[in-house]
Parts: sequence; structure tokens; C-alpha cells
Amino acid sequence: MIKIRKIKKQEKVYDINVKNNHNFYANNMLVHNCVESFSLSKPATKWTEESDSDGRATMSSDGLYHACNLLSINLSNMVKASDELFEDVCFYATYILDVSVDEGTMPVLEAKTLSSLIRNVGVGAVGLGDMMAYNNMLYDTEEGQKFGEKIVEKISYNCYKASVKLSKELGAYPLFKAENYDKILGYEPKELNKMSPNGYDWVALQQDIKENGIRNFYLIAFAPNSSTGILMGALASYLPVYNKEMYQTLGDMSLPIIPKFIEKHFWSYKTKFQYNPIDIINFTKRIQVWIDTGASMEININPAIAKINEISDTILDGFIGGTLKTVYYSLTIDNKRDSGCTDCAN
Repeated sequence: MIKIRKIKKQEKVYDINVKNNHNFYANNMLVHNCVESFSLSKPATKWTEESDSDGRATMSSDGLYHACNLLSINLSNMVKASDELFEDVCFYATYILDVSVDEGTMPVLEAKTLSSLIRNVGVGAVGLGDMMAYNNMLYDTEEGQKFGEKIVEKISYNCYKASVKLSKELGAYPLFKAENYDKILGYEPKELNKMSPNGYDWVALQQDIKENGIRNFYLIAFAPNSSTGILMGALASYLPVYNKEMYQTLGDMSLPIIPKFIEKHFWSYKTKFQYNPIDIINFTKRIQVWIDTGASMEININPAIAKINEISDTILDGFIGGTLKTVYYSLTIDNKRDSGCTDCAN
């Protein structure tokens, strides 16, 4: 009999609203999400519409809806990048998304209104798995987990700096209030300084935000982006390779997967199903600290090495401890195909 841990009465689960450093409850605004990208929302109670032969359109509304505004940095092209190049790439990623808030087309009026008020964006990545393989780092070692954490903090810190720079030039988002930034990423900046694997000064960044504002309410979102990764020649998001057989099956589709550095770093491309899911969950918990919205975490289950109760307990520990916010989906290895040692293949 499998025993699944239950949450005790005294244990508080940190939902995405608790980790949100803004207090908008008084205005009936809550944080909602599509797993990786979070934003505020408020149900509409009053609105006006106009109709014509082309259909109907909302002309005014007191509602606020979330719309994704995402971009992925290709880390597989940055394996030798200097800190200066990282700073430049993060600045332009933030700038491009910020411009798209004004130039992009929103699906409904409520989304356009919210985007103009908080200028919500989500910078993420593809190819972290390639970068780790290039540097011979694994997801289930302390060295590998710290390496991944350093890269994600580097993206987060530099995007925040970029947004402050844009605020100095273009102004802060309209709902900005300095008192809402007593915490960053849900933590006291002094705590972030102690946790920072790169040795960044988050206290100084906080002071810069309070004095000069920040252009964007939310900044970081690690989406699943499998199709984007294929187009960019990189592994999806922050996750390891699906397999080494050069394809991934999704429903009736077979998608090509050719890891960028597999010729010279074959053994560093350990597959999703060779890792214990707990190692991926713990890796996610470490990088989630530096992501103000969400990371699309896949639970890839190989029944030969994974125990469902241990997976469940680890996820609950993450929610209770405040180091996990979301789980995207689970994927179980196909028992119909050979689940043997693909590393032995010619």
C-alpha cells in the first residue's frame, strides 16, 4: 500500500499569492497563472459592448485579465558568454518584451488594460540542459544544481537591472509603489544576498528600485517551449534531454531532437527518464527562488526508479517551504518501447 503524505493543519502552503510581493487584495485582485506566466486578475463586474456586422467588442470594462508576453534566451548559444554579454542579452530581452506591451495585440480589452498598468513580461530560456552538458554538469549532483542555479539567478538579476534602467528612461509601470518592494522575489534582499550563488548585491538593487522605480511588475517566466527549442536548436526550457534517439513522441507526432553538443558530451546528456524525478524537483526548487513567476516543471516518471509517494512528498515539501509554485505535467515512459540502456546504442 502506497502512503501519500497529507498536509498537517499547522503547515501553511505558500500559494502564488503569498509569494507575490504586492498586496492587491484590497482591490479584489489576485494572482492567476498559466503555470509558467503569472499576472494579476480581477473579474469584470461592469462593462459595455458595441456590435456591428463583424461581431461585438468590449468598449469599457472594470475587469483585468492576464495575457502571456514571453521570450526565451537561447543558452545553448551562450556557453562561453561573458558576464557583460549576459547583461546585454538580458537587457535586450527585457526591452523587446517591454516594447511589445505597447505594440502587441491583446486578445481582449481587459488584458490590454492590465498590461498597460503593470507591463507584465516573462523572460525565460531554452538550452539550459545543453549548457549544463557542455560543462559536464548533471542535474542530480550538488555541483550541477549550483551551476544551474547560478545561471537562472544571473538571468533574473540582470533582467531586474534592465527593467530599472528602462524605468529611469521611460518611467515605472503605473501601479508601481516603492513600499511594495520591501521584498524581492518574495524574500528580504538581505536573505537573497546570503543565498546568492553569484554573490550579487540584491540590497543595492532594491534601493535602486525604490529610488528609480521598475518598468515591469513581473519579469521572469520559464515556459515549457518544446517547439521553440526545436526551432532554436536547443533543449526545451531548463530541463534535460528527453532521449538520445533523436526524436520525441507527443501523441501522434514525432519531433526531432538533436542535442547540440552530443558528439563531444554524450555522457553528460543524461535523459529525463534516467534521472529520478526527485532530482528534477529539487533542481526546480533551487532555481524557482530566482524566478518571480513560475517554472514549467515536468515530472518524468520511469516506474523502474520512481516511487509516486516520494515524488508527492517532495512536491508537498516544496509548496510548504515556499520553494515550489507550480507543477506543469507528468510524463511516464512508454512501456511499449524499449526502455533499456540507450547509452549503449551505436
